[in-house]
Parts: sequence; C-alpha cells; structure tokens
Amino acid sequence: MNLADLKRWPAAELIDTPDALHHCIQQWEGLKVLGVDSESNSFFAYRDRLCLLQVTADGKDYIVDPLP
Repeated sequence: MNLADLKRWPAAELIDTPDALHHCIQQWEGLKVLGVDSESNSFFAYRDRLCLLQVTADGKDYIVDPLP
C-alpha cells in the first residue's frame, strides 16, 4: 500500500449518538463477520472505562464515541 492508496481510503463514520449507534447495530446484526477494537483508559485509572470503539463491518469503518 502506498500514499496514493491511503488517500483513496474511505473516511470512517463517526457514531456519537445513541440513535446512530442503534441504527448501525441493526445493520451489523445480519453480518457474518464484524471486526471490533476497543480502547480504554485502564493504564492510568483504577477502574476501566471504555474510551473508543472501532468497528469494521461490510467494508466500512466506524468510530463509536461512548463518552458522554
């Protein structure tokens, strides 16, 4: 992959409302493959807190913001 390929890479969709997340979950439910990666602040905190969720589904990337 070269720089020109990266420039053509589609932008990820930001999911930052409960309604948007609900809509995406409905789309993802029927898929056979779903890629998920999570980021948390457990390195600097006593109790883990989910800070970011990244999802790849059906060739599209999503960034889920779980923070209020």
